Amino acid sequence: IERIVDSAGREAEAVRVDAAIHVPNLTPEQNLETNLASPPGPVTAAFMDLPLATGGADDHQARIAATADPWTDRIVVYRSIDDDAYGLIASLAKPAIIGTTLDAVPVGEMGRWQRVSVRVAAQTGALESADQLRVLNGANLAALEYAPGEREIIQFQDAVLIAPGEYVLSTLLRGQRGTGGLSFAEIAVGTWFVLLDDAVVPLPMTQDERGLPRQYRVGPSRFGPSHLSFVHSVETVRGVGLRPYAPAHLTARRDLVSGDLTFRWIRTGRYGADSWESFEIPLTEDRETYRLRLLSGGVLLREAEASLPNFVYTAAMQALNGAGSTLEVRIAQLSTSFGYGPERVLNTNE
Repeated sequence: IERIVDSAGREAEAVRVDAAIHVPNLTPEQNLETNLASPPGPVTAAFMDLPLATGGADDHQARIAATADPWTDRIVVYRSIDDDAYGLIASLAKPAIIGTTLDAVPVGEMGRWQRVSVRVAAQTGALESADQLRVLNGANLAALEYAPGEREIIQFQDAVLIAPGEYVLSTLLRGQRGTGGLSFAEIAVGTWFVLLDDAVVPLPMTQDERGLPRQYRVGPSRFGPSHLSFVHSVETVRGVGLRPYAPAHLTARRDLVSGDLTFRWIRTGRYGADSWESFEIPLTEDRETYRLRLLSGGVLLREAEASLPNFVYTAAMQALNGAGSTLEVRIAQLSTSFGYGPERVLNTNE
């Protein structure tokens, strides 16, 4: 009530007020301190020129895996010809599992289960076991860099965590995706290990860019490529996904009458060769061509080309080359887009 006037009658002036405004304020105290964004952790990036041939249009492209601790919302990849005017080419939404081997990996036979154990230290993520059927259908695929730019692709069935970030991998399949003909020595301790899952993405490039050096910068998406958190790398992609596989089942048989030596082998395919329903695997190259090299004591005796998976080293050729009873035979298949693939080797001693 603001005013009362007494006259012939009583007049009152008043203002209506909401009673709720007199209730004590129960709003919690607000923290006015600024929330600072956590700084990005150091980035680890692995560029991989891998034979993950699928028959698709991107077989020639390299792959990249990246991780950081702590992980930011996204890692981006920039590319340039001359370390200037970088362009964004890829974005990684999840961290890859990248680590190193803590044990040497012994020599193993391609495509056969190897009952060995290898310790691996992984920075982030978790490795999991898989049953045999899942592994045979492509689970737990990983790349081991046993030489600069060269990786063997393996699979593992069992993964056991023995310490924080340390696993024991066992029951291995070696030399997958055509990498069995590349390494003939054990893989040393400290080799890079990368799990090949959906965290690994292709790097867009044309086939004309194969063999040309390119500069890359990889880092958190919140910054530009010149930021100090970005790692810089110069990479030359050969397009290993187009590389033919080494032929299989190389044999030699001598005709005791003529003295001719016949070599036979089985053609392999980069993709579409796993089905048992086909009469013959598809020819994954433009044409079927092989290079055969015959050596003795490290000396090249003869080099020949064959359009069928066999070659007859006649007695006349042997006499002309001065070939003895001990020979080393090397067979490789040709790709018109890549060149010759790895060689399959056979030593004869008669």
